[in-house]
Amino acid sequence: ALAAQVATYAANADWADRCQITAYTGQPAVTAEAKRAYGDGKATIDIVVTGAPITGQPLTTSEENDNARTPVGTYTIKVERGTISDTAVEISDGLLTVEPYAVTLKADDFTRNVGEQNPTFTFSHERLPNREKDETVFTVWPVLTCVAKADSPVGKYAINISGAQAQNYVFSYEPGTLTVEGDGAPILGDANGDGVVNIVDVTMTISQILGQSPVGFIQETADVNVD
Repeated sequence: ALAAQVATYAANADWADRCQITAYTGQPAVTAEAKRAYGDGKATIDIVVTGAPITGQPLTTSEENDNARTPVGTYTIKVERGTISDTAVEISDGLLTVEPYAVTLKADDFTRNVGEQNPTFTFSHERLPNREKDETVFTVWPVLTCVAKADSPVGKYAINISGAQAQNYVFSYEPGTLTVEGDGAPILGDANGDGVVNIVDVTMTISQILGQSPVGFIQETADVNVD
């Protein structure tokens, strides 16, 4: 015998028009399925018909689908005959799947001076469903880390975030940036005053020694005589 092809369609007024069963067994069977994320609005319940066409529309109910606070998990969808006229139809309850709500946690950006300790890093995210608060959501709080130390040179450093856990959520992460700036004191060897000593400063210093007077050269910080 041929296996019945499954037809899935929304349980609304024109559902029958979209029902296409090409594998006929002579025994119609009806159930239902639905899927949504935690906190989302009510999911559309799809009717699943196998075996043979039916006449009429089944009735479906799910209290868990009506409640946006239903936790992640699987729940029964009650399926009843409704207006189905076929006497031989087999009706079985369906399944609602509530999936975790996806949230991106973004490490906040910070700026500090060379020689200072790193600030207490924080994070941000979009508004959570059901007006839930972080204090009641996280079973494990995210961890924020940065390789920059107090004596790290001027530059930009990634603030990484990871490790959050919550019953009804799944998390993705976006790093932030720690910008380390000079403390205002001249940096020895910084010939162009950009707060960083690199090959550009060396080139400018050599040009100055050769009498070429490069534009932007700062005599006071260049340490031309290497003392």
